Amino acid sequence: MNLYKKTNTYLLENFPTFWNTRFVWMILIGLCTHILFFGIGYVSLNFEVLKEYGIGNFFFKKGFAVFYIIIGLVSIIYFALKYFAHNPFKNFYPLPHNYFWRIFAQLFSMFFLYFTVFISFENGIRLKANKIAPLNIVKNENYKINLAKPFLFTNINDYHIVNRHYPAPFPCEDITGFKVGYDTINDVQISHGIDTKMPYLNFNGTLYQYGKLGSKQIDECLTESTLDTIYDLNNVYGIDEYSLYNYSNFENAHSDIDRYEILRHVHNLYQNKDSIAIVKILQDLKSICKKYNISEQLYPSKITNAILKQNLNKQQLVSVGFYDYKKNERIPSASDAVVEAPVDYSKPALPNPNEIKKNIEYNYSIDINSFSTITENVEKINEELGTNQIFKSNFWAIVFLSLGFSLFFVLVKYIQLKNLIIGIVIAAILMAIIGLFGIVNNISKEKSILALGVFYCTIIICVGLYVLYSNNVKKAIASKWMVSLYTSILCILPVSIILVREITSSEITVKCQSYTSTIYLYEFNPWQFLLSELIAVFFIFMWMRKIHAKVE
Repeated sequence: MNLYKKTNTYLLENFPTFWNTRFVWMILIGLCTHILFFGIGYVSLNFEVLKEYGIGNFFFKKGFAVFYIIIGLVSIIYFALKYFAHNPFKNFYPLPHNYFWRIFAQLFSMFFLYFTVFISFENGIRLKANKIAPLNIVKNENYKINLAKPFLFTNINDYHIVNRHYPAPFPCEDITGFKVGYDTINDVQISHGIDTKMPYLNFNGTLYQYGKLGSKQIDECLTESTLDTIYDLNNVYGIDEYSLYNYSNFENAHSDIDRYEILRHVHNLYQNKDSIAIVKILQDLKSICKKYNISEQLYPSKITNAILKQNLNKQQLVSVGFYDYKKNERIPSASDAVVEAPVDYSKPALPNPNEIKKNIEYNYSIDINSFSTITENVEKINEELGTNQIFKSNFWAIVFLSLGFSLFFVLVKYIQLKNLIIGIVIAAILMAIIGLFGIVNNISKEKSILALGVFYCTIIICVGLYVLYSNNVKKAIASKWMVSLYTSILCILPVSIILVREITSSEITVKCQSYTSTIYLYEFNPWQFLLSELIAVFFIFMWMRKIHAKVE
C-alpha cells in the first residue's frame, strides 16, 4: 500500500496526466491479464480440444470470455472512479495545448490493451499447438491418412462399380452423360470407357481423365463442351466421373497433384496385391489414431484380405458411425454393424446393440472425421489465430472500438450531463428533419442517403462553428451545441469517403446473364478511415480547448 501511495504521489508531482488516468496501474493490470490468459490458452489446448469444431471461437464458447469480462469490468470501474473523481485541470488549471491528446493516447493504449486479451489467449494456443501438433508433422500424418483412405471404403458398391472388380479394369474411368429429353424419363444415358493411364485434367473445377478436351462456341451466350476423343456430347447437360479418385474421400490438406500421386501408388498396390504394404499403411493409420486418442477398431490384416480377395459380402467394410453431441463422442451406428455372414434381408435391417457387441471383432470402425477436424484446426491456428489477426478485420474492429471508448471518456469528462442531453436532442431533431425530407421525396438509393448524411453533417458543423466563434453567442449556449458538432465532424469524413466510392462506381450488365455487377474505381481501406477519424479528433480537441480551457 505504501508503494501504491508513493507511486501515485510521484506521478501526481511529475506526470499528472498519468496520475489522473491511473495509466501505470491500468497498464500493469492489463499486462498481467495478458500473461494470465496466455497461460490459460496454453494449458487449455489438448488433442480433445483439437478434435472439436470451431477452434476460432474457443475463447468465447468455453467460458473464458466471461472471466475476461469480469476482470475488464472491475478494471474499468476502478479507472472510472479515479478518473472522474479528480479533475484539478478542469477546475483550477489552464490546459496545455496537447493535454487532450495526452489523455486520449493514454486511454487508447489502455483500452487497446484490454480489448486484445483474447489475442494473447490465442497465442498461448498457438504455442501449445506447435508443441503437441506441429503443422509439418500434421501434414505428414495427413499424407499417411490420405494413403490409407482408399482402403477405408464405407460401401461395397465402391468396389463394384457397374459390376467391375478391382484391380482390372478399375479405376474404371468413365465419362457418363445424359442426352436431354423432355423429362427425366426420356433422358438417355451414354457411357464410354477412358484410358486409365491418361493424366487428370481440371476443367471448370472438376477433375476428369481423358485424352483431349475440345470446345466450340455455339453463340455469344452458350458454350458447348465436346470430348472429341471420347464421345460427341452434343445436347449433354451432365457429366459424372467414376474413378478411384472420387471414392477415396481425401482430406483437404493436399493438392490434386499430391492426391494423384497417391492414387498411382495405391493403384500399383492393388494391381500387385501387395498385402504387406497395405497392412503397413493401415498400421500407420492405427498409430496416428492412438497418438491423437481417436477411436478406431481397425484390423489391418483382415481388411487387406477382404479387399484383395473381394470378400465384400458385408453391409459396410468400415464404419464411420455418427457423432453423439450429448456424449461429445463419435460412436458406430447400429446400421453400420459389419458381420462376416452375407446380409439376410429377410431379417430387420438394423441389428440390436447387443449383437453388435458380439460381432465387435468384425466391426471395423474409425473416427476419421476427428483427424479432419484436427487438420483444419491446426491450419487455422497457424494461419489465422493470435498475432496473425493484425491488420485483419478483427484487429481493425478493436482499433476503432478503442478509439471510440477513448474519445467517449475524454468528452464525457468535459461535457456536463445537461449539455450532453441537450446536444443529443438537437442532433436527433435535425436528423429527424433530414429523414422526413428523404421520406417525402422518396429517396431510397444508397448514394442519395449518403449525400443526405453529408448534407446533414455539414449543416451541423456550419451552425456549430458559427455558435463557437460568434461574439454574440455565450459560451454556455455554445457548449450545448458541441455534442452535435463533435458527432458530425466524426461522421462527415468517413461518410464522404464512402459517398465518393459510390459516385465513382458504375454498374454493368453481365453478358448473357440476368444480373448486374457493380464496378468500383477504387477500394478504400481501414487506414483511410483511421486517418479521417484522427483528423476529426484533432478539430474536436481544438474546439474543446476553446470552450473549456482557461487562458494560460
